[in-house]
Amino acid sequence: MAEPDWQDADRLAADLAAFYGDGEGTPTTAQWRALLSAPDEGAICVVNFVALRGEARYEPGAAEPPCTGLDAFLRYGAASVPRIHAVGGSMTFAGRQDRVFIGTDEAWDAIVVARYPDRRSLLRLFFDPEYRAAFRHRRAAVERYRAVIVAI
Repeated sequence: MAEPDWQDADRLAADLAAFYGDGEGTPTTAQWRALLSAPDEGAICVVNFVALRGEARYEPGAAEPPCTGLDAFLRYGAASVPRIHAVGGSMTFAGRQDRVFIGTDEAWDAIVVARYPDRRSLLRLFFDPEYRAAFRHRRAAVERYRAVIVAI
């Protein structure tokens, strides 16, 4: 995979939004641009909050057999975790939400934390062709998604 031209944040953000979608469970073009333009100053964790569909929704004509959102998300995980490792990242935690203890009661089926040595490593993941191929499972699985980047 060729290294992206990191100096062209507008073009890269447009490419990422065109492939992954512009919002609705994925970053908006503005959020991609902000991530691409942020200083690359050390390790980060991405905390992912995931609400799954009862039944996965693959694109029309997809060769995937019918399955639950959980099954599709597990397919995504099986294919994406090796790609996370390939860019230097690691999975640090995955679990089910038990309950909200403080704050607004918002239900999530899974909370997943991945660690990356820097922001560029995270961004490289989104340009990786094998990760992009796996993303169809996440798209089919997820009803609602939120991700927060934490500098560590």
